[in-house]
Amino acid sequence: RAARDLAAGLKAWLEPRTVRYYPSRGVTYESHLAPPPHLVGLRIAALDALLEPDGEPPIVVVSAVALSEKVPDPAMRPRGFTLRTGELLDLDETALDLVAAGYERVDQVEDRGQFAIRGGLLDLFPATEDRAVRVDLFGDEIESLRWFSTFTQRSLGDAELVEVSPAAELAQEHRELAE
Repeated sequence: RAARDLAAGLKAWLEPRTVRYYPSRGVTYESHLAPPPHLVGLRIAALDALLEPDGEPPIVVVSAVALSEKVPDPAMRPRGFTLRTGELLDLDETALDLVAAGYERVDQVEDRGQFAIRGGLLDLFPATEDRAVRVDLFGDEIESLRWFSTFTQRSLGDAELVEVSPAAELAQEHRELAE
């Protein structure tokens, strides 16, 4: 908790410099359980920030427990992506990308690491976010990105950009080999 709180404080003070929190997996590798999607997303976002610094080097806050855990080879990890208003988006291709990044396709999004497609709408709960986003398409163009409550399905505000971090530690082909 102290590392998470420190990262939040540093992020507020050092804006616009990138500050990432690198949490513990929450489960051991020996247990053969998958860590929750939000922890995976935070871990991968922090590692990717270190591999591909955007200008000034990022600050990554990590606890001793998290630092002692194994890290998958970057070549074996799925890649995240961003969604921006006005960009083109192919729903079928995006669904494949989301599954490859560890997301689960469901009828209605309720938790992190899930997505649903209904007509020209993509509902997505990114692994590192506290709320879901509704991607409204006009043809193949992202017309709007709106945060929404998974409980009430009501909009909570607009977004211009949404970072979609992976919800699994390993890329799809490596997850299949590990099973």
